[in-house]
Amino acid sequence: MNISRLLLIGAVASCMFLGCKRPGQAPAAGFRLTLQDVATDTNARAALLTIHAASAGSISVDEDGGHSSTVLPDPDANGFREGSVALIASRISPPGDGDIYIQTLIRPQTPKGNYAGGPSTYTLPRATQLADHFTITAKSGDYALNTPIEIARLKGKPVTLTVGKPTK
Repeated sequence: MNISRLLLIGAVASCMFLGCKRPGQAPAAGFRLTLQDVATDTNARAALLTIHAASAGSISVDEDGGHSSTVLPDPDANGFREGSVALIASRISPPGDGDIYIQTLIRPQTPKGNYAGGPSTYTLPRATQLADHFTITAKSGDYALNTPIEIARLKGKPVTLTVGKPTK
């Protein structure tokens, strides 16, 4: 395992297990999305999208040919429901002239350990850069429930997040 990959995994694990900077409150109607960039490199990218909502619902992530979803937990002491989406990608370039691999993890999750989704690995031509295959496009802000928003692009196609009613 190379050093940059080890650092990426350590940074993401720290954020996921120890917590992240949390916004003060969620909007009364809708949800607040907070983007935390964990690691950015030409061969590795990791971010955590934290979701705070006042109402019950689920976190659904849809991409070309894929869907994952988890239910937001009961409200915390402040009356808010919290979840997150981990966005992680790394480019692996084995020695030689062959193909490269890009591994991604797009995972909706809750603080109590519920999650959906798993890693995907793509075999691509050596000239493919990580940013050519996967980019994070999410922006922090307040959003409406039940309305898909783009959070990333994978293989040139949108990855969307919907908070509220499950999309499938």
